[in-house]
Amino acid sequence: MQRLPYPQRHSGQRGFTLIELMIVVAIIGILSSIAYPSYTEYVRRGQRAEARAALLQAAQYMERGATATGVYPGSLPSALQTTESKKYNLSANVAADGSTFTLTATPVQTDAKCGNLGLTNTGARTATGASGLDYCWK
Repeated sequence: MQRLPYPQRHSGQRGFTLIELMIVVAIIGILSSIAYPSYTEYVRRGQRAEARAALLQAAQYMERGATATGVYPGSLPSALQTTESKKYNLSANVAADGSTFTLTATPVQTDAKCGNLGLTNTGARTATGASGLDYCWK
């Protein structure tokens, strides 16, 4: 009997079978399809919180200006015109006589849940998205 140059050993199995590898890939795919949308919504909620804080800071600026001069300033300084992460742009709409203002935070990328966030001189809050005021300002 002739001896083979590379003997085959069947005593122990090494590596993974293709089926085992495909099961692991499928499990990772299912987990990531669940986790990624949750993660992106978590990031968006953080950006909305930053926009709300920026609106409140801009409202304080407007109130300080009204206290000093008797009328609300006509616009926001450039430092207050965007959020720190650059995900929302802030704008102020001041009445011609300087007696009222409306601040608006517009998302750079569309946000169907909350859309534009707003704040007036009376403290009234607005949200133009489909989720409603309570969801967007909580």
